[in-house]
Amino acid sequence: MTCAIHVAHAIRAGEMGVGLAGGVESMSRSGWAFMKGEAPFMPRGPILILDTMWSGAGGPPNPNLLARDAYVDMMRTAQNVADRYGLTR
Repeated sequence: MTCAIHVAHAIRAGEMGVGLAGGVESMSRSGWAFMKGEAPFMPRGPILILDTMWSGAGGPPNPNLLARDAYVDMMRTAQNVADRYGLTR
């Protein structure tokens, strides 16, 4: 994203007429959060860890999206694409 912004600024400033921007997504930089219990000092039952990209900086996920199984991790996404288009490793 930063690269695209730099290119846009350079075009706007007249430093270039056309630019090419590229980059990669860094999923490893996204954090993980432990969900808190429903009451203070509540004994921990099963521990739920959320990817903060799904839940918005560690907040609780949207229950409607959880019910629809809308949160799909990158490994499942890759497998879904491979299955859909018949890709092999």
